[in-house]
Amino acid sequence: MHKNVDRRPELNPVDLIAASPWTRVAFTTYALSLSFFEAVILDALVRGRASGALILSDPEGIRAALSEEGARRVGRDYEIAPVVRKGPGIFHPKVSVLAQKDDAHLLVGSGNLTFSGWGGNLEVIEHLHPSFAADAFDDTAAFFEALATSEDVATSAGDASNEIAEDLRKAANRGIRDGRFRLLHSLDAPIAEQIALYADDLGGATRIVIASPYFDLDGKGLTRLAAETGCDNIQLHAHPTGSVWGGATPDWPFGALQAWKAVGVQHLAGDERRLHGKAIEVVCKRGRLLLSGSANATEAGLFGRNVEANVLRVQRDAKSYWQTSPGAPPACSPVEDGGADTVEPDGVGILSAKLDGDIIVGSVLTHVSAGTTEAHLRSPRRADELGEVH
Repeated sequence: MHKNVDRRPELNPVDLIAASPWTRVAFTTYALSLSFFEAVILDALVRGRASGALILSDPEGIRAALSEEGARRVGRDYEIAPVVRKGPGIFHPKVSVLAQKDDAHLLVGSGNLTFSGWGGNLEVIEHLHPSFAADAFDDTAAFFEALATSEDVATSAGDASNEIAEDLRKAANRGIRDGRFRLLHSLDAPIAEQIALYADDLGGATRIVIASPYFDLDGKGLTRLAAETGCDNIQLHAHPTGSVWGGATPDWPFGALQAWKAVGVQHLAGDERRLHGKAIEVVCKRGRLLLSGSANATEAGLFGRNVEANVLRVQRDAKSYWQTSPGAPPACSPVEDGGADTVEPDGVGILSAKLDGDIIVGSVLTHVSAGTTEAHLRSPRRADELGEVH
C-alpha cells in the first residue's frame, strides 16, 4: 500500500489496525474522507474488537467530510475534533496511534485519511514501536501535549490529547531509547531548524536529496533550507509520473532564481502512482539523516507556519545512501503562489460544542466576523438552518 524508501518489507497499515483490540485509537489528518474511514479503518477496528476512535483534523478536512454521502457512524462509533492553526497555516500531520495497556504502535507518514492517501497515491509511512523507537514515542507524547497547551493551535480535544500522551509515555517506558528514531514536530521548533541541528551533530550536511510533491513557486523553502544547513548541494526528485494535483501549489520551484538539480531516486522512480510522499535524505560527514512524514519542501512545511510531524532516522557512520540518476523537471503549468499548503479562511467557522440540558455550549474555533451570523447544523445526512446567532 505504501512504499518505504529503504526497501524494507511493505506494511499494510489496515492489517495492523485490525490486529488487536486497541483501547485507544487516534488519527491526525489534513484532508478527511469519512466514507473511507468507515468503510476501511472503522471496519478494521471492529474486526479487531477495538473500542472507539478519535480523528483530529484540520477544519478544511471536516468541512469536506461532512458533505460526503455514506458516512453514518460519526458521533456514535468514533469522534471528530477540529484542530485550528491560529494565524496563517494549516494542521497537516498524519499520525496514527494504536494503544492498549502499556503497549502502543505509531504510524507516521504522508498520507491523509482518504482513499488516495491510504493506497491510491505513492506515500511514505513509518511503523514505530517502543522496542526500538522509545525516543520517538516520547516526542509524539510531547506533540499531543502541545496540541492541548500550545497558544499556536486551538482544539476541543485537549483532554483527549493529554490522555493519548500519557498512553504513549507508558509505552515508551518499556522500550529502548538510543536516539536512532525521533519524531520532529513544528510546535516545538521549525522542522528545518531541527534538521540542521542533527546534521551539525553528524559533522554537517554535504548533500540533501528531497522527494516532495509540492514546492514554493519561488523555491523560498529550499533557499532557506540551504542557508539553515549550510548545504547548497540540494537535489530534487522528479517523479516520472508526476505529483498528486495540488490545486494552485506548484510541483516544482519553477520561479526560483536558482536552478535546483533534478534527479530520480531509484527506490521511488519505478512506482507509477503519482507522488504525494515527502522524504528527505541528508548526507553528512559522519552518517546520514532520513526524514519522512507530512512536511512538504515549502517554507510553510519546513519553517513552521503549518503544524507538521515527521519521523527522523539518525544513522551514524552510515555508508550507503540513496542511489540517484539524472532526472528532468516536470513541464511548467500555470499556477498561482499558494494552494494546499496555504489555505485562506472562507468565512465559515467550525463550532465545537456539546448539549448541556437544552443549551448548546461551545466555541467557534475558526475565524468568523463578530456580530450577527447564520448558524447551520450539518451532518453527512442532512443540513438544517438554525437561524441567526450572535
